[in-house]
Amino acid sequence: MSIYRWIVAGALMGVAPTVVWAQQADRYGPVEGDQEVTLSGTGTSDTEFDNNRMGLSGSWGMYFQDRLKFSIRQQLNVVDLPGDNAWSGSTRAGADYHFDIGRWWPYVGGHFGFIYGDGVEETMIAGPDAGVKYYVHENTFAFFETEYQVLFNSADEAEALIDDGAWVHTVGVGLNF
Repeated sequence: MSIYRWIVAGALMGVAPTVVWAQQADRYGPVEGDQEVTLSGTGTSDTEFDNNRMGLSGSWGMYFQDRLKFSIRQQLNVVDLPGDNAWSGSTRAGADYHFDIGRWWPYVGGHFGFIYGDGVEETMIAGPDAGVKYYVHENTFAFFETEYQVLFNSADEAEALIDDGAWVHTVGVGLNF
């Protein structure tokens, strides 16, 4: 079995205990002062596993109010193509406001940061984001998030390029503590 199949199998086994761990709790989600970590991954390969793209994302955040979280987000991507290997990353600061609907916690917010690496123009990024968390346990959740990223070098350029942004989607797991 190739290394990429082991990586996919390991990622699936890492998510499975979170889903199985679902229990009843009086309250789901964080309170003021709680911290949060998330982990997610992505990847694509052709049928021969010759052309591969993999990414890993993580974040750390703190709730400064019961529903307002400030966070630092990190993403790293690797492209493994025949004769062409490259990497890229982004580091962003974000703020999100959450809505407590029992186990479901939808949220909206924004982010600002930088993108860098091989084959990308190192530049600033910013934009809105939205997502939803589903608490499988009182402090453990699965989530989906989407960000609209505008790449720019100055404030004037950001306004001109707002229609040329990119959507970045993330699915993963997280923990409040």
